[in-house]
Amino acid sequence: MSIGGCIFLKQITVGKDHGKQTLLGYEEFQLDCPSEYIRAVEGCLDKVMGSESGVITMLRFKTNKNRTSPLKKL
Repeated sequence: MSIGGCIFLKQITVGKDHGKQTLLGYEEFQLDCPSEYIRAVEGCLDKVMGSESGVITMLRFKTNKNRTSPLKKL
């Protein structure tokens, strides 16, 4: 379902880790489903040497329970 450009999760799918791990690693941020959900996403986009386009360098998630994922530069 989509409202005003936002897409809402219809089901939870558990799977293997995905994405590319960098030297900085990654940090997991688990939600207390189904009562907790992401209400805001903040991020930074920057040019990185060797990249033709912008690269996401930081992501932060905020939930309806006022929890915030650790601020981490990628």
